[in-house]
Amino acid sequence: MKARLTFDLNDEDDARAHRRCIHSTGMALVIWELIYNSRDCNSVEEMQEMIAQKCERHGVVIDNLIV
Repeated sequence: MKARLTFDLNDEDDARAHRRCIHSTGMALVIWELIYNSRDCNSVEEMQEMIAQKCERHGVVIDNLIV
């Protein structure tokens, strides 16, 4: 089975969808790490820092995926 995704990168909505697709593995890894490591955080600030570190480690820039 094969699948092909086509994006019009001149259309901002399509360009955003494309960025989300190419960063989906990094996002999945961030979520996985948060699920299994979030117990180590003792405060909201520690959790925010952990999220930022994991996103950076996996090349996930949230602003590029939302805006």
